[in-house]
Amino acid sequence: MQSLLRKNVAGLGAKYLNRRQTPIVLEVITDELIKDAYTISIHQLCFMNHLCSNNLRRASTLTGEK
Repeated sequence: MQSLLRKNVAGLGAKYLNRRQTPIVLEVITDELIKDAYTISIHQLCFMNHLCSNNLRRASTLTGEK
């Protein structure tokens, strides 16, 4: 379950950041927000996905990356 979440978060980060930055984003999100992957509901995961993609999109706009 946790490896699946890590893959999904890595894919999300890769959309907006280059590959060198993706592991940093992945570690922060998994370590800080996913303490126990088995207790996260689908709704929480969708909400986290929404927040992360908005923040990453905003960050890529500020840095000029696509």
